[in-house]
Amino acid sequence: MPLAQEDYEKLSKMQELTNLAIQDTRKIDEIIQYLEQVSQRQDELMDLYQEDWMRLVEDENLDEAQEEALQALVSDGQYSVLDQDTIWNALEELSDAQVNLLKYLAAGL
Repeated sequence: MPLAQEDYEKLSKMQELTNLAIQDTRKIDEIIQYLEQVSQRQDELMDLYQEDWMRLVEDENLDEAQEEALQALVSDGQYSVLDQDTIWNALEELSDAQVNLLKYLAAGL
């Protein structure tokens, strides 16, 4: 005699959720790898900012053509690294986003 339909549906649902859990695990692993890359870029930007920003933006050898070339690298709606607060604000916003992610993970787990 076959399994009751309700029980079969439960097994079917368990299989669907198991498949999704496996996919979710892969996605979470990808997110972890991405976050590691974010952290490396964040550290590199912070180091460059602390070590070289002031010297580079005040360098009198930075000519108009170079400034225009840098400006061409700025994404729409963003600001140039030549503006005093651009890097600092980007790092602060990234830090805030990381804190929010940690809060989300702590609340959800």
